[in-house]
Amino acid sequence: MMVPDLGSRSITSEAIAEIERPAGQLLLGYALLDHQLDFWLMKVFEVARKQNLASKMPHQIGDKIGLLEKCFTRLAEFSQHRHQALRLLKEADELNSIRNTIAHGALSHFGADPGPMLVFARLRYSKGHGVHLLKDEVLTFAQIIDAASRVSDVVAGMQEISQVLHGR
Repeated sequence: MMVPDLGSRSITSEAIAEIERPAGQLLLGYALLDHQLDFWLMKVFEVARKQNLASKMPHQIGDKIGLLEKCFTRLAEFSQHRHQALRLLKEADELNSIRNTIAHGALSHFGADPGPMLVFARLRYSKGHGVHLLKDEVLTFAQIIDAASRVSDVVAGMQEISQVLHGR
């Protein structure tokens, strides 16, 4: 995907009005998704700790997803949910990338070619350089709208597994 000309960064009020609802739906939905990750961890963490898969409870979303992937892959106690859980965790990880761009980036530019897109400026820490580097990340309106609709499906699937895990 091409980054729009960044020489004159601007955002139209129309662009913001068009995308703020799906962006808000994604962010609110992802909070529910994170809540479901915590429900899953409440059930699997002690088993994971005893099996030396984890020594401490993860707090970052990516770390939560990583530990849960290990648990559903390696622990027999949770094998009945393996296929569905791994599929949902993969989708959660994909959505997390889009969510992170919106939540942690500064909206800096709007582009319309080849289709409507937003550019988010993000300061990213570079371990190799020991400094923060400015990086532009581009999301199309279609990506944001798709993510907003997918997040509720992922949460619903996770809730089904949560109910079984917690005996409800």
